Amino acid sequence: MKKLVLVPFLLLFFYFSSAQEVYFTHGKNLTDYELLKMNVDNIPLEKGIGSSFEIGFKSKYITNTSFFYTLGLSYNQLNALSKTNGLNMDWKTNYVGLNTSFNYRFIQSKRSDFILKFGTTMQTLVYGKQQINLVQMDILNNPEFSGLNIGLQSGLVYHFRINPDCGVNLGYTYVQLFNVSNTTPEKTILSNQNVSVGFTVKIK
Repeated sequence: MKKLVLVPFLLLFFYFSSAQEVYFTHGKNLTDYELLKMNVDNIPLEKGIGSSFEIGFKSKYITNTSFFYTLGLSYNQLNALSKTNGLNMDWKTNYVGLNTSFNYRFIQSKRSDFILKFGTTMQTLVYGKQQINLVQMDILNNPEFSGLNIGLQSGLVYHFRINPDCGVNLGYTYVQLFNVSNTTPEKTILSNQNVSVGFTVKIK
């Protein structure tokens, strides 16, 4: 487990040596839970809103191409709610993770870029509460949520260069997370849409 925790930090250290810019983003999540093989049938779920933060590095453009890589550490609130048969249910979950993406700049002007991104994400639960009416339960060690969640992400980013050393971003990302640590019959799939704003600063 300790070795697993060290992996993101080793990757960041290695990646920093070839990084050209550092970035920070803050955004809002709209999350949809899909509960499979639950004891209660047909739970009508509503999307929940949460916050997101990410800090990471952007590589130089690959020689003679419009491609580059990013690697970042993220914090996400992935929430959901449900109201049925006199029950008010609420899920509040916070995840930390590592995001990697392969990016392609498909439109470029003097100060603006439009960028497509495709990548992977690894997330793990650091806080989790489920509330049914007035009763609250800790789900931090619940196998449906705890452990390692992995997924694919895709999105679109608009980048505006303020000057040669810094710029601002506006982005949209869609990701679906699957818990690969859960071996029980009850499964949870998290689908998340994220809208974010952020900035980049050149370091080389």
